[in-house]
Amino acid sequence: MHPKPVNKMSNSKHAVLIIRIVFLGALILVARILVPRLIANFSTPRPATQNIFSLNRERNDTNSTAISSKARFEPLVGPWIVAIQPGHWKVEELPDELRRLRNSTGAEYGGLREVEVNLRIASILAERVKAEGWTSLLVPATVPPGLQADAFLSIHADYGNGEEREGYKLSPPFRASPASRRLAESLEDSFLIEKGLSPDPWHGLGSPPKSPTPPTVNMRGYFGFNYRRFEHTMSPYTPAVLLELGYLTNPTDRARLTRSPEGYADILLRGLRQYFKDHHRRTEEFLTPLSLPWVSVAPNLIEGALIRISPEPNSSILWSLEPGTILLPVDEKGEWYEVFVRARFATGWIRKSDTRLASDPRWPMPGEAPNNGSATAQ
Repeated sequence: MHPKPVNKMSNSKHAVLIIRIVFLGALILVARILVPRLIANFSTPRPATQNIFSLNRERNDTNSTAISSKARFEPLVGPWIVAIQPGHWKVEELPDELRRLRNSTGAEYGGLREVEVNLRIASILAERVKAEGWTSLLVPATVPPGLQADAFLSIHADYGNGEEREGYKLSPPFRASPASRRLAESLEDSFLIEKGLSPDPWHGLGSPPKSPTPPTVNMRGYFGFNYRRFEHTMSPYTPAVLLELGYLTNPTDRARLTRSPEGYADILLRGLRQYFKDHHRRTEEFLTPLSLPWVSVAPNLIEGALIRISPEPNSSILWSLEPGTILLPVDEKGEWYEVFVRARFATGWIRKSDTRLASDPRWPMPGEAPNNGSATAQ
């Protein structure tokens, strides 16, 4: 008897069928594992991110990735840390989120460039800070994200439309922390006792901390302070002040800025000494910035709400605003809000009783649209 011949074709078909069954089973297993995860991933709401005031002005929800990454309070340890920024220094290296400012190289007059003045004074101050036994950081226009320091000074020089503008001014940020306010006061005290120096007297208005001239919206909303919108900014818990040391266009200021940079460095160092001696604390309460809600003019005020120059009932009236006008409070005093008025690109004071709570209107905040003529807001 001869053995039956093997049917190679039949065996081959069986092998292919088995491979197909195994492959199909593997696909089913993978699908059962991955599909639920994919569904959950796409159906679960994701944390909203808020874009900066960019060229296309795209906006999302009110909480930005910038502030969320910096919102944790982590107290510093060791010697005092002083961050010193020469205004406009290395501005051409700004990241893409701030690319519209790369050409903002600062004021220039008679061949004198603001950035050179700023850098010279800042460099001298940095050495003075080191000599005190503190840590000094020389910070370019690109602020390291979440920069932490016990004090952050952004040093600038101003430009006026003529030679008559003269003097210094300084300001903490909008919604300043108690620490930023104290730092500003200490620095201003140091300027006020210096012989031969005077505040910029333009308009003769009282404003915080003591300057006769109100700090500009661009100073208080400076992009390096604006952690609510930009990633490359200081930590919310870093006390900060922007200073305009004088006018390049004024002969007296210009001579002082160029011939006596050491004098300005000494004034700033004296203010820092006073601040660290009398005020500074590495506590969350002291370092936390003011938090205020969006508001609108109350609907029952048919004739509108009065915006005044200061938080006093008899102070000069700036404007009258229609009911429903959205306002951004940037400070408060007693029964008054200081509010940013978008249409005016300026601030004024309104009674809290004349406002109602409002939602974020999704329009640019101060500091996001600098005035073209400003040499301060880079």
